[in-house]
Formats: sequence, structure tokens, C-alpha cells
Amino acid sequence: MPPKTRHKSAIVEQSITIINNQAVTYWLKRSLRARRVRLEISRSTGLTVVVPRSYNLSRLPGLLKSKERWISRYLTQFSQSRFVPALRKLKLGDTVPYLGRDLELAEQKDYHGISVALVGNKLAVNPDVFNNGLLEPALEQWYRTEAARLITERADRFSSEMGIGYKQIVIRGQKTRWGSCSRKKNLSFNWKLIWLRSL
Repeated sequence: MPPKTRHKSAIVEQSITIINNQAVTYWLKRSLRARRVRLEISRSTGLTVVVPRSYNLSRLPGLLKSKERWISRYLTQFSQSRFVPALRKLKLGDTVPYLGRDLELAEQKDYHGISVALVGNKLAVNPDVFNNGLLEPALEQWYRTEAARLITERADRFSSEMGIGYKQIVIRGQKTRWGSCSRKKNLSFNWKLIWLRSL
């Protein structure tokens, strides 16, 4: 089952819809305070759909379909944002996104050949990475590795629960989409998904 979080005033769960023939994961927030349906899109969390707690969810697919062009346009804008130039300007003490939270870049004392490692709420980086100007490729490689690990875990769980298999998972750096599935059941995901609150 998709993740679900209960708060006093809202229930938040993850769901999937089809936008322009692509599967899009979004957050569904059923709120006691909401009086009408509201769509929100941000770089950190993607698409969030806020509905009143009493809203008939069977109407939601039709609503999202009617807003398909708007949703697609803004999701594309965010997915096309260039992260690489920002990486080149990073220094110790700066933060980078990871699963919806910010990780502080810190120097890794005993790195033993490891370029980047997650340590609590910090991302420990081999000093040689900074000194040799290798921060950009090192961070992207770490993100790709984390994305592959977490996405594979989720895909295997959903595959088992739904009884639907897949052939392989490929991590890419697409500019205009988060993920796709080929006719041969090959799944392709954007490594930037690792920035979002949840996979």
C-alpha cells in the first residue's frame, strides 16, 4: 500500500495518476480545513492534490484529466531546472536536497577511499573531492546510487503486492519526465526523484 500519514487536520497519502501517457506520483491530502480542491506543485515535493475530507475521490481522475495540460507544463518546468551548475558552487556547510530534507555538506575525516557518505543529517565528502573539483560528478553518482537502491526496493514491493512483474530498472537523467515503462516492461526513472520527500 502507498505510504499514508495521519495528522489532526489531514490524511496524506501517495498515489499515481496518468499525465500525458506518463505515470505521475503525487501526494493526496484530505484536509478538514479545505473547502475546495487545490493543486500545488513545488520543486521539492512535486504535485500535491488537496481535497476536503468529504470529497468523493471517484471524481478525482476526471478532475486531474481536466487539469492535465497545466500539471504537465509545471512539472516539466521543474524537471528541467538545472541542478548541475548549482553543484559547482557548493562549499562545506552548504546543503543539498535528499528525500525532502536538506543535508549539510561536511568534510569526511576517515573516508577510506569513499567519495560521499550519508552520516545522520550530513553528507560527508572526501576532502579530495573538494580539492580536485570533483564535487559535481561525485554527488550525482551518489544520488544515482541512492535512487537505484530505494526505487528498486519500492518497485519490488509494489510488484509483489500488485502481482505485476518488470524486467529491469534503469536510472537516467531525463530532462522532461520522472519515469516511464517500456513495452518490454523496462522501468526508467529520473535520479532527481531522490530529492523529493518520498519515493
